[in-house]
Amino acid sequence: MEVSEAQRLKAMEDENRRPLLLHGHTFTTNTSLMVGNWITMVGAVGLIVLTLNASLARRILNRKSPQFLGKISFSLYLVHPIVLHALTFACHDRISMWGQFPIYITITASLMLAYLFWVAVERYFISLSRSVR
Repeated sequence: MEVSEAQRLKAMEDENRRPLLLHGHTFTTNTSLMVGNWITMVGAVGLIVLTLNASLARRILNRKSPQFLGKISFSLYLVHPIVLHALTFACHDRISMWGQFPIYITITASLMLAYLFWVAVERYFISLSRSVR
């Protein structure tokens, strides 16, 4: 039995997934995930407002460790999935990809690799971009 496009879209709506039509293609979005994105956005905006207006938050974020994390944040964003996948692959069948991997190992390895990536790649290209002006 073949299901029509209208029936398929209705079924998606019933499953709490909103269809998104774009150039004739149908994509679905989970509305509960969209709510989570709004909550994250409100939290991020709140953190920015707090930081701009609270001297305690400003003092905390001006310390060396938050400044270091801010400096390597893009490198950390790039390397953390690689570290997670590599460590999971190294463990083979002993742990699943989404299992309880020791978080301190993942964080430590990610921070170390992100710092090395920042030193070897990102810092050079930042200085190169400033010299192009």
